[in-house]
Amino acid sequence: MNYTSVDIAQEIAQDLSITDIAVGAIAYWVRNNIGTLNNLIYTSYTLNDDNSEINPAPSIEAIGILKAMYSIYNYDRIIRANLGASAFTSVVEVSENGNRIRMQNKTELGKVYTEFRRQALDELKYLVNGYLQK
Repeated sequence: MNYTSVDIAQEIAQDLSITDIAVGAIAYWVRNNIGTLNNLIYTSYTLNDDNSEINPAPSIEAIGILKAMYSIYNYDRIIRANLGASAFTSVVEVSENGNRIRMQNKTELGKVYTEFRRQALDELKYLVNGYLQK
């Protein structure tokens, strides 16, 4: 089966339960990272500019590696959003008339997402090694 960058982007959005990014933006990422995939697994996938089709048709394993690459990119994006200057929150908890509001500690969230990213990177290494040894 021939895959287009949009087909793979839809799979990525569905498999990773991504709802805050448009499929078109993910497809753009896929198109821009075909070369990185080629470098990782020593392949020569190309992108047809007319219909965004990837040639030759990527294997299921190669698509899995591309999904793992996107997962790392997504965690990087989330980490930047939580650790950037705009993510600074000076109020941690407010209590009034028996109602309490607690803000999330964005530094702690950043640490959690950094650990998720590390695990995704380990998974990517495992997938690439498995692909290269087949």
